Amino acid sequence: MITIFDTPKLIGTLRGLLGENRPRDAMKEIFRNSSKAFMLLLKLANAT
Repeated sequence: MITIFDTPKLIGTLRGLLGENRPRDAMKEIFRNSSKAFMLLLKLANAT
């Protein structure tokens, strides 16, 4: 099973949150990725 936390981009974004100087951009990235994953889960749930 693959979660959104397996994506390298999200891991890099989390690193950016912890150490870089643009936490707001990182939060936007995390939200964008997690909302995409959530919509995909909804589509899969509706398909069954």
